[in-house]
Amino acid sequence: MKYRECETSDDTYVKEEGWNCDSCHTKKVIKEEIPIPTEKAMLAKLLMSLSERRERKGSTVTVGLHEVRATFRFPEHNLPKLRQDRVQLG
Repeated sequence: MKYRECETSDDTYVKEEGWNCDSCHTKKVIKEEIPIPTEKAMLAKLLMSLSERRERKGSTVTVGLHEVRATFRFPEHNLPKLRQDRVQLG
């Protein structure tokens, strides 16, 4: 995968991705213009990926003009039982 600056726009990159087919021995190149990632976009992507890596009941990421808000919902746990299990393991 290659990224290079777009010649027609200052706000985008050209993403070039090559594919090789092993069975028919053909090469395919896919070119796509993508916007330059902003700090807001990168932060939103990071917050959305947290739900995939951790145990969550759900999450919401809202991107506004000057703010990014994230809400994470966690599964309900029986805290006294978790503490008891921890003491038994320790």
